[in-house]
Amino acid sequence: MTMQIPPEVLEDFTEYAKNARYANSIYQELKSHVGYFVAIAEGKILGYSLNKEELTEKFGAIKGVFIDLITPENLIWIL
Repeated sequence: MTMQIPPEVLEDFTEYAKNARYANSIYQELKSHVGYFVAIAEGKILGYSLNKEELTEKFGAIKGVFIDLITPENLIWIL
C-alpha cells in the first residue's frame, strides 16, 4: 500500500525545515537567549519566550513556523 502525503502537508514540512536550517545558521545570534524558546517563520525571528505555549498561541498558525528551545551549543541530547 502506497501512501501519499497531501501537498499542503509537504509544503508545511518543507517550510518548517527551511526555518529550522535558518535557526541553526544564526545560532551565534540566538545563543544570547539560551533557555528561551524562539519562533521563526519565513527566515525571520518572530519572538522569544520562556513559555513555548505562548509562542505556539501567537505564531502556531503560521505555515511552517519553527518553535524550539535555544540550548547551549555544547549540550548533547540523549533520547
